[in-house]
Amino acid sequence: MLGLNKTKINSKRLTKIRKKRAIQLLVGLFLFFLFLVKDIEKREVVWGAENSANENKIEDLKDEIDEMEEVEMNISNQIESINHNIIVIESQLKKTQEVANQLNQELERLKQEIAKVEEKISKQKNVLADAIVKMNAVTNEMQLIFMEKKGGVEKFFRTIDTYDEFEKNILEIVEKIKETKKEVEKKKEEVSEKLEETSRILEMQKDQQLALAYEQKRKQELLSKTRQEISSLKAQLNALQSLGSPISLEEAIEAAQYASKKTGVRTAFLLGVLRVESNLGQNVGGGRYKTDMNPNQHFIFKEICKELGLNPSNMPVSKRICYNTKSKDGCGGWGGAMGPAQFMPSTWMGYKDKVARITGNNPPNPWNLKDALVAMGLKLGDVPGVKEGKRLAEKKAASMYLAGGNWQYYVWYGDRVIYYADGFEKYMSGKD
Repeated sequence: MLGLNKTKINSKRLTKIRKKRAIQLLVGLFLFFLFLVKDIEKREVVWGAENSANENKIEDLKDEIDEMEEVEMNISNQIESINHNIIVIESQLKKTQEVANQLNQELERLKQEIAKVEEKISKQKNVLADAIVKMNAVTNEMQLIFMEKKGGVEKFFRTIDTYDEFEKNILEIVEKIKETKKEVEKKKEEVSEKLEETSRILEMQKDQQLALAYEQKRKQELLSKTRQEISSLKAQLNALQSLGSPISLEEAIEAAQYASKKTGVRTAFLLGVLRVESNLGQNVGGGRYKTDMNPNQHFIFKEICKELGLNPSNMPVSKRICYNTKSKDGCGGWGGAMGPAQFMPSTWMGYKDKVARITGNNPPNPWNLKDALVAMGLKLGDVPGVKEGKRLAEKKAASMYLAGGNWQYYVWYGDRVIYYADGFEKYMSGKD
């Protein structure tokens, strides 16, 4: 009985222990799950914050990529426009070269014609010599008549008529020689002037070609850099998604504003011409008058320098452009333009006195920016509509500044000037 009671007691104790352990286990599991829930909630908060930050970065990167792709498209369009302009200028260069070659051929033809005229003159001199001999013979015969060694009044008058006829022939021959030589020399001078004008145009076109080539290269480099940046941004986006002097501009503007007030020509337009002609006065030529200027301009050029107290040998002028390898010196054209506004000496003389009256600089200096811009304004302002700021008039005036009466064939120059003028206008408006 006793043993049976002990067994029951032990069974009850065992049951209590088991219940206690079960409760402890349940409490432990509850606490573990409670801790786990709290930890998950904390992690969800952190993950949520990280995901939100990543989403913001992704959106920012997408916006930046969109902007860069728009820049890429603009640069590509600019390159396409530059390529088109390069094709146009190459075509214009070809045409100008053809004109230059034709003028050079015409000049050679005139030289040959002059040589023939000179040969003809030589022959005619011989004719004159014969005529003089005959006239002397007539004179002797007349003397004989007067001495009554040959007969008759009739013979006397015939002799007189012959003498008059010889005299008339001599005068006609002399006059014809003078006229022929004068006409040929005039033609030669006209062709030479056209050749100089064409060579200057050719120089400007080659300068534009170089400028376009430089701009094309710069845009290509910018396009390549932009594409690299886009590629880098896309890589970052994929990573996130996988996770989840010379003369300063201000000096040029000040001088142009002064010239604008004095001549009535728009400041930005003056700056546009100045930019194309001499890069805002920084490039006034790498040539010298003895080698690069047409000899018929030398005397005027030296007079200008003498008046200014300058050594003509030290003063820069635009360099001679060599485009005709068939000519004797391998060039065929001349440079010689002076100063920031690139005036030829003979052209400068036509505006010199007016510039002096305006600026007070007497004599004015073509290498002085203010004097040069005033002269430029006077020349451009002669074209109707320029002083009123009419765009088409300004294009025409700019083209005439380069090509004179042939301006219609070089409107590209006017377009280029207006392009820079618009840029200066925006710059100056932004400063106000």
